[in-house]
Amino acid sequence: MSKGPQLRPAPQELPVNRAAFIGLGTMGMPMAKNLCRAGFEVVGHNRDEDRADEFREFGARWASSAAEAVERAHVVATDAARLAPRSSRSWQDRPEPLGRPNLAPS
Repeated sequence: MSKGPQLRPAPQELPVNRAAFIGLGTMGMPMAKNLCRAGFEVVGHNRDEDRADEFREFGARWASSAAEAVERAHVVATDAARLAPRSSRSWQDRPEPLGRPNLAPS
């Protein structure tokens, strides 16, 4: 008899086949490509649009915002190496994503 919580398999009627990626840098882009190859529907957003063409080349869909990327996703991966945006605006001045509080360090 095992001690601890009993794990149950996820219900089959709830497929996990849509993934969103926020941040398509050194780690995010390869992970998104691998999920596309595995048959997932992948949508992503990057702060800088310089990765958009490469992202679309392997069948993923580009989102114009992080909110758009995650709105229908079953799984969300974030990979943002740079804490500060490239623009001159400060991190605290940016709009709150999805109505959540700004959790960036001061």
